[in-house]
Amino acid sequence: MSLGNVEEVKRTVRTLIKKFDYEKRELYQPLLKKLKELIKRDEQLIPEFVDAIFINLKSQDSDKRLCVVLLVDYFFQRSHAFRTAIVDSLQDFLVYTVELDPLYFPLPGPPNAATLLKKETLQIFKLWVEKYVSGYPKLENAKTVLLSSKTFDFARADGQTEVERNRAEADRIRKDIVDKKIIDQILKDFAESKAHVRESVIEAQTMISLIVPDFREYENVASLPEPGPSTAATVTSRNLVISVPDKIIIEKTGDNEELINSFIDNQKLLIPNLKKVNNWISKMTRHGGSGEILKEMLNLQRSLNQEIQKTKDIKIIERRKAVITKADDAMEDSEDDDNDSDGFEDVDLNVVDPEGLDIDEESGKKGNEITVEQELLEQIAEMEKRETLEKLKKKKDALSSMKESAIPTLNYGLDLKYWGEDIKPAEVAKNQSDGHRFWRPPDEDQVGKESEDIYRTRVITFVGEMPEITRSCRAPLPSGRLCPRMDRVNCPLHGPIVDRDENGVIVGGHSEQPGSATTAIQRFNSAYEQKQKEAEEEALWRDLEKQTGGKFSYDLAKKQRKKKDAPKKREKSAHQKTRDRLSTKLLNKRTKKRVTDHLDAIQKNKAAKKFAHQFNY
Repeated sequence: MSLGNVEEVKRTVRTLIKKFDYEKRELYQPLLKKLKELIKRDEQLIPEFVDAIFINLKSQDSDKRLCVVLLVDYFFQRSHAFRTAIVDSLQDFLVYTVELDPLYFPLPGPPNAATLLKKETLQIFKLWVEKYVSGYPKLENAKTVLLSSKTFDFARADGQTEVERNRAEADRIRKDIVDKKIIDQILKDFAESKAHVRESVIEAQTMISLIVPDFREYENVASLPEPGPSTAATVTSRNLVISVPDKIIIEKTGDNEELINSFIDNQKLLIPNLKKVNNWISKMTRHGGSGEILKEMLNLQRSLNQEIQKTKDIKIIERRKAVITKADDAMEDSEDDDNDSDGFEDVDLNVVDPEGLDIDEESGKKGNEITVEQELLEQIAEMEKRETLEKLKKKKDALSSMKESAIPTLNYGLDLKYWGEDIKPAEVAKNQSDGHRFWRPPDEDQVGKESEDIYRTRVITFVGEMPEITRSCRAPLPSGRLCPRMDRVNCPLHGPIVDRDENGVIVGGHSEQPGSATTAIQRFNSAYEQKQKEAEEEALWRDLEKQTGGKFSYDLAKKQRKKKDAPKKREKSAHQKTRDRLSTKLLNKRTKKRVTDHLDAIQKNKAAKKFAHQFNY
């Protein structure tokens, strides 16, 4: 047994646990095979392997413990030496897997993972007892201990303790009491409101049948004459286009006003009734309600939905009256003076009924009334609102332009303001007491010379237009054409742009530089030849594959390679997510260093404030 093999076994166990997927409950086969080969080659590694297993078994994660249990079961069924080592430490194994001592060694969270770990361990242990109890008496003793334990019920498959079972039973009884109370309250409310809801449904059906009658209900329908033989000389085809509106449009008039108002009131009453019935059904299904009452609620819900949909398909329109009053006499006189050559026709507003509508004589005396649809009035209101907004916007723009013109501007800088004058910058007093224990006379004040340049120099930045790009690369390409790329200095494919003639030959005495046109062309040609060679080789391999039926191409094997899914980890709880997020921020190295420096500075300032004036410290 070498030290390298021991480290390899421990590392393989850690990696195997890290790659475990709790949903599939399968061990990573390549690492498992590698670990099996190591143990099979040298059985002296088994004690070290068992120690590594128990170290990982104490992890504060039930999913990792489940992985260790599956790993132990795999080797327990294949190695006698491993079974002996596990049976010798069986009590510790059961303490960390089935929670023999929940007070001092409880299973880590989350609760679902802990329950799953307990169930899987119990099933595996029962299988061990059935297969190996004759050769290992300690398994029988462990079974006897588990059967006689008061905190653990070995016969139950769920692995719950007696305390957990009592708690679950108490919760179930409490839930049944609450469910019964809620269902009784729902039945009481339903019995009180059932007649009212059905009455609203019947009223809605009656209103709809009066507003939109269904002619299919009438039996005495006049029979149409049967078609006789056609006597026309030629057969003519006709196309008839009928536009069916999405909704039934009903106009509100004086005759049906009361009926329409009752229909609208009933429509407002149906929606609260539907919400009430939906609430009853959701509570009944949530708390275990069933039977004829629930069926009756569902039928009532279906009827309400149908009537509400019918009411939505009916659109009520109401025509309003817009009164156009007569103009004043002065306005009429001014209109008479207008030029009649504007191309418009004069309309006499004194006509009481210009469109043939029935209007009373009394209303004609008060003013000229024209019946207009509500949509037209809304369009007029929107147009007026739009015009008002445009006027306000123009006024705001005018005010902003006036404010901009009133802003003062500086036409020259400090260099022109103090032109020809000897300006000395202000003196800066030096802090003489900083860093000294005793007082001393101050030195001469220092003068900052950094600001002298602004009184004597001026930097004027020229802002102009970007010069146009007129030069193209014109380097010869392998296809025989010239490179059409246009740029200022360098072509991204052929290097610096130089002057060339119509054939792409360099003119003006420019010499070829390494990495420019000729070198780039050579590289391009070599890359093109390499691609051609690879394509021919790939075609040859494919022909061989078709003829022999084998696989020689690397690309084909690479395409058929399956993508390995990453092991799925259990989602953390909200408490753990919050804790991890805060620890990432608060326990960061930079954060700790910043907080430490800040606390040190506070302590130093506090000590200096108390003891800096004492000379004996």
